[in-house]
Amino acid sequence: MEEMIMNETYLIHHGILGQKWGVRRYQNPDGSLTTAGKKRYSEMSSENLRKELHKNIRGERKKQYGFAGQFLWSNTIGENSRKAIDERRKELDTLQKSDETKAYYKKLNAISNKSDSGKIDGEEYDKKWKQAQAEYFQTETGKRMSAAQSVRIGDKWTKEYVDGYGKNITLAYLKDLGFNDEAAEFVRLQLAKDLKVLD
Repeated sequence: MEEMIMNETYLIHHGILGQKWGVRRYQNPDGSLTTAGKKRYSEMSSENLRKELHKNIRGERKKQYGFAGQFLWSNTIGENSRKAIDERRKELDTLQKSDETKAYYKKLNAISNKSDSGKIDGEEYDKKWKQAQAEYFQTETGKRMSAAQSVRIGDKWTKEYVDGYGKNITLAYLKDLGFNDEAAEFVRLQLAKDLKVLD
């Protein structure tokens, strides 16, 4: 009886240890973007880009904080994002305690009290409220508050925030995800076109 031996050859690719899928195609080992990466990120809508990056951020949060922790914006993913969010918190705390901000809130409370007691109608209430806001946000403190507050409608943020702390936090998250300075700024600008940031 003749015995047959089959020689089977397999080609198995396990990738490079520590290498994330897709990173090599779009990102170089030094954190810069490849030509394909620049093309991809510039052609993606800012909403799809934001969603993809948020998915990566949530993945990092999940590794560090567990399943529930991935959804908490206050859970940072590295030294850069921790520092940027701490700076924003300190700024907001300082602004909240300022005399200008206290006077602003006092004025808003007075307007609300007049409305509640029937001394002014809804139209007058809206007019006085908007006037108080306009006056406050013209002050230096108001401008700083606008830049530090994460005020948004839907997925769009205020321009002051996008150009201020939103910029700092977005760059910090991108650096924590492995982008170098130039690549992080390139991707941030793609997001900022439609007033989007990473939070």
